[in-house]
Amino acid sequence: MSRTLDAVGPLEGFLATWSRALRTFGQGDPATGAQFDGGAVLRRLKTEVESADPGKHWTGGAARAYGTVNAEHAQVFGKLADLDARLAAEIAKSAQIVTAGRAELGEVRDWVVSAASSVPDGQDGQVMLIVSKGLGQLRAILSRANAELNAIGAQIQQIGAEYAGLSKQKFAPQRPR
Repeated sequence: MSRTLDAVGPLEGFLATWSRALRTFGQGDPATGAQFDGGAVLRRLKTEVESADPGKHWTGGAARAYGTVNAEHAQVFGKLADLDARLAAEIAKSAQIVTAGRAELGEVRDWVVSAASSVPDGQDGQVMLIVSKGLGQLRAILSRANAELNAIGAQIQQIGAEYAGLSKQKFAPQRPR
């Protein structure tokens, strides 16, 4: 049993390609990054830890050791707050790229459909030129978005490595066992 394919015109082919291009940007609202930014809580914790410094109220070797560890803890909270803010900013940038990419694809689609529908019957070559230009614009939008999102991905990996580095933080000298 053989199956025949219906002839697909250039505009229909463009619309099918456009639909696949749009799907690369996902569905729904992209995450803004705000839910990843615990910076305010972490900065508050940093301030609370700093307020627990022994200061002049407690002196001696134990006070100095406690003060050192306390200062290191406060530093870690500050670094975590900064990393959270950077992560949220990168995610927000990726959301902007997705939103802009979707909008640009919509503009290209509207232009191609409008331009192609204004071509008189029998001018298939003109429709092909319009579709070709539209496909080139789709390719450019996807290539640019891909490059920008890859750069953001690299930044997020760097931030992840910095988070991992903080997990190896040593707050006090190890005692021999």
